[in-house]
Amino acid sequence: MTKHPILFLAANPHGPYPGGLDLRARRGALDQEASAIRKELKRSGYRDRFELVTRWAAEPHDLLRELRELKPTVVHFSGHGGRDGLFFQASNGDARVVSPAAIAEAFGAAGGSVKLVVLSACYSTEPAEALLAHVACVVGMTGALHDSMARAFAIGFYGALGEQEPIAVAYRQGNAAIGLEGLPDEDRPKLRVRAGTDAARMVLTADESTAYQELPCPYPGMRSYAADDAAHFHGRGAEIGKLIGQLRATRAPAPASAKSMSSAHPAPGSRGARPSRDRRRRAGLRREVGGHRTLAGASPVRIPDAVAGTVTGRARPPLKDGRPPSWSVAWGEDRYGAFAAFVVGSPDKPVQHRMRWIPSGTFLMGSPGTELGRWEDEGPQHRVTLTKGYWLGETPVTQALWMAVMSENPSAFRGGQPDDLKRPVEQVSWDDCQAFLGRLNAQVAGLAARLPTEAEWERACRGETDGATWIGELSGAVVAPELEAIAWYSSNSDGESHPVGRKAANLYGLHDMLGNVYEWCEDAVENLETSYRNAASFATDPVAADRGSYRVYRGGSWYCGARLVRAAYRNAYARGDRNDNLGFRLAGSQESAPR
Repeated sequence: MTKHPILFLAANPHGPYPGGLDLRARRGALDQEASAIRKELKRSGYRDRFELVTRWAAEPHDLLRELRELKPTVVHFSGHGGRDGLFFQASNGDARVVSPAAIAEAFGAAGGSVKLVVLSACYSTEPAEALLAHVACVVGMTGALHDSMARAFAIGFYGALGEQEPIAVAYRQGNAAIGLEGLPDEDRPKLRVRAGTDAARMVLTADESTAYQELPCPYPGMRSYAADDAAHFHGRGAEIGKLIGQLRATRAPAPASAKSMSSAHPAPGSRGARPSRDRRRRAGLRREVGGHRTLAGASPVRIPDAVAGTVTGRARPPLKDGRPPSWSVAWGEDRYGAFAAFVVGSPDKPVQHRMRWIPSGTFLMGSPGTELGRWEDEGPQHRVTLTKGYWLGETPVTQALWMAVMSENPSAFRGGQPDDLKRPVEQVSWDDCQAFLGRLNAQVAGLAARLPTEAEWERACRGETDGATWIGELSGAVVAPELEAIAWYSSNSDGESHPVGRKAANLYGLHDMLGNVYEWCEDAVENLETSYRNAASFATDPVAADRGSYRVYRGGSWYCGARLVRAAYRNAYARGDRNDNLGFRLAGSQESAPR
């Protein structure tokens, strides 16, 4: 199956724009736009043919690098634009304008993989026109672009692309979504088409063996949306879903000479219809090797003996005098080190959660410039000392644990099987986590649970190693067979989260530190790109508290390509943001250490 990368480039510079303007884009608004695209693709009938790759705080050279390495089919730029070009981010966080000619030159030099560009940026007419020299279709803005308009257009446009609609039809549905939001008609996105291209026949994923295929018009799009597919639309969701469903269901049938698409558009409810989340399994893509799933045709991944559990040459902290932490109901020591567990919930439905002891020590934080898939905000690499040990959850917080404390379940991936409650909780904001911690600490005396600092998280993830992962380096930025045994990510997750603890643990006995769901950290940042530059301030017990508008998250997720599933990868959301691939892990206070 041909998978088509969609590169989402976001630039939200912190400094004033050239000419004295200060039009700072809110990171939360860009996140919501990316989230709308991802959700639409995930709900579509042809979701397995797209992969959304996001790049935040994009600098000019990131464009050329991503075009070269990722070879995307679609490029979506979200940020600010003007007649002079598009605003990227300079290394110091300020705005840097890149001219239309320079942007077009980058696309021309990188080859012909890109078929469609969406410029979700104000006044992007000139860059859009310049890009037509190298790209078949370009969507740009003639005037100002509001956050709500960008999000609405993304819902209609990418939902249609995910159903194998031609680009021209997807463009119409994007504008229909804008209208149903009650937004003004002026300054709507404009589709520009290169001479000789028929956007009404251009379908990006019509055939698995080609990047796109032009079909005779009119295109036979017969799929209609199910009732639950309309519910997620922002604002006037039911109306938008109903209209777009009607647009798709009332298309004229193809002429007799057209290539039949009946197999690609099965009737709803038939065996070929879009499967439910817990049944999305892509046959033939993987095989079983030594108890772990790996890519078909790939070499088996061997877990080093030390990583598999025989940890030697490392002092483990004993539970002295047989005394466990005051909050523990079960405790002990195994090949990974010390552990203790607490319990919450009702007597008839208790939920136990195990914590692992992470010893104090010094480690190298961040990534070297040579690491495959590295982002600039992971450097400079610097030595960090944690002077006290701490407890960390053996797994992310599960849906069962969240429900036992909060009496509700916000997660998108719930399902109806008993093991589904063992999936990590998601769709929780940083503030939601604080509310959970407050209730949990009230129920479990002495636990003093909190979120880990960014340094604590990376120290625990590395487990006394210094590679991209705790079993070594990665061989690919999108697919890396090395991850198969230790992480749920885009290549093996089937587009959903999974019950915790099913992948191999690291040297500290921690599961799912990489993949499955991103994990919130305590740290606040304003600009990730510059947060490591004063490395001396991060030398001992670092935590960036109340220094910025965003909160850090770590670890990669079920949705991510391999380059985001590394120990050093970091990103940030606004503290109120939620996502279906974002959860958290508990940390225990230093006072709860073994005595």
